[in-house]
Amino acid sequence: MENVRKTVCKSLKTVKKHVDNWDTICAECEPVITSLLNLSTQLDCCQKVDLTNHPLGGFDDLKENLSTKLMLDVDTSVNSLLQKLKILSECRNRIRRVTDTCNSLLKSVNTVKTTIGTATEPPHSDIVEWLNNLVFIATEQYAEKRDIITNLQMVEFNTEFDACTIKDNLTAWKNHKDLHSYLHDILKYCENIISLDS
Repeated sequence: MENVRKTVCKSLKTVKKHVDNWDTICAECEPVITSLLNLSTQLDCCQKVDLTNHPLGGFDDLKENLSTKLMLDVDTSVNSLLQKLKILSECRNRIRRVTDTCNSLLKSVNTVKTTIGTATEPPHSDIVEWLNNLVFIATEQYAEKRDIITNLQMVEFNTEFDACTIKDNLTAWKNHKDLHSYLHDILKYCENIISLDS
């Protein structure tokens, strides 16, 4: 059982590094998202403005050219998010591999012993289940972020729905909770295991 304990402890520390990286990448997305929200507002204004009686109305295709420029800027920002998404995928896969190691180890030992905790440590099977939940949350958030980027890539030029589509998708992205808050709860219950291994 000591082997299980050491593996679980090492896994918690490793997962923490990957979750820290996940949250760092998500934080790096914030300025890009802010820029996209700003671009969507500009795009919305550009689509709604009537230049017929405006001094700028004499410039042929001004509205269309400005919309095209804004959409190119949107594409650049979306591509930046796409690069961040690839890193999030790697983080999620690393968390999954660590958790898979714990799952395999638990299957190879006496199941009853792994379900018994102490006054200072939760059962190892519970910890591994919490890590499995963390993988599920990361996988779910990754899939949602991937879908959001796919939706943003599909926004067509010069439609009335561009700005709304961008805003709705970015709001969904920002509503994701960070993985660290969930991991913090796990680590709080496992602090004795981690401290004894230090």
